[in-house]
Amino acid sequence: MTGRRAPGGPPERGPILLRAFAGGYDPARPLTPARRGLSRAFADADESTGGIGGNALWFRAAGLPDNREGIAASL
Repeated sequence: MTGRRAPGGPPERGPILLRAFAGGYDPARPLTPARRGLSRAFADADESTGGIGGNALWFRAAGLPDNREGIAASL
C-alpha cells in the first residue's frame, strides 16, 4: 500500500479508508470481499508499518476499530 507519509510517521490511510467505508463500517453487516481484503491488508502489514495506530483517527472516522486486534476480529 502506498500513501502520503507524514515526516517520521506511517503512510496516511485516511483517504482510502473513507472511500472504501463510505457511510461507515457496520459490524452487523458482513464485509464485502473488497472491504475484507483491504482490512486484512491493514492488519497483516500493521506490525511492520504501524499503519493502524498511526492513523487511528482515520480508522475511527470510518467507523472501524483503531487497533490491529479489532480489525482482525472484524474479518
